[in-house]
Order: sequence, then C-alpha cells, then structure tokens
Amino acid sequence: LWQAVPVACIRLGIASKIIVDTVAGRTRPGGGGVQAAAGARLTSDRDSLQIDLFAPVGLDFDDSLLTPLRCDFGVNTSRVTPLDAATSTPGEKISYDDETGQMRFEPVGWECWDELCAWEPPMAESAYDALHVIVEGGGAGEVRATLRACEAARRGSGGSG
Repeated sequence: LWQAVPVACIRLGIASKIIVDTVAGRTRPGGGGVQAAAGARLTSDRDSLQIDLFAPVGLDFDDSLLTPLRCDFGVNTSRVTPLDAATSTPGEKISYDDETGQMRFEPVGWECWDELCAWEPPMAESAYDALHVIVEGGGAGEVRATLRACEAARRGSGGSG
C-alpha cells in the first residue's frame, strides 16, 4: 500500500552565471545555473520545491530569454541581476562545419567576465534549505556569498562557530 506523505516545500537557491548561446540564428540562455534549475524542476513538482536562480548578466541581456524557465519550469528568475559595470553578457555563436559536421564556437561578449565573476549573489538574506553554487571563472563573489549564507544558516539554527 502506497500512501502519499505531505512534504514541506524545500527552498533551493542556485547561483551561477548565464551564458547566451546563438545556434543557427536562435538565441538561448545557457550555463550551469540554467541547466541546474531546469534539472531540479524535472525531479520535483512546484509544490514541493521552490527554485530561485541567482545570476549576474550584462546590461545587454534580454530577460525574455528566461521566460521558458519562469513559465515552463516555475523558476524564480527575479534574482537575475543586470550589472551596471558589465555592458555585455558572455556567450558563443555556435555553428557547424558543412563538410565535417564539427561544432565551431565563436566567443562573444566576454570583455566583462571579471565583473560578472566578482558579483556576490544576495543569498544570505533569504533562508534556503539548500544551495547549489556553480563557480565558473574566478567566481570569488559566488564563493564569498556562499560562505556568508552558510554562516547565516548556522547562526539561525543555533550552530556554533
């Protein structure tokens, strides 16, 4: 006999960068955080898992690229933050060689990568049950923010330093 047991909603914070890829003229968001958020949703329903995506983007970022993540996967993307110091969002134009079929990658918009890596997602201000942090590049901001969030969680649970 199987009996469903109600589970409290788990809050998951995911921090990473968003990379914008263009394949055959179509633009799509990519990067570890986008993949992790979509993957987490595929393993759970909206009632048992709340997903917040934290990511820095350049001022050129088209927020409508996140519509499928918001609407189809129920991911809160309000924490995706355009940075004044970053005019561009990194990505790649991906094409295929007609003769060999091999993929070609042309990097675009990487001039602000250091600014994106330095950004510190504000994860500590909210209580999360779990954090999934993908450190890409230098990622010093992601590491500092994760350590602060863990410290805040430890203080909140009565843990000692």
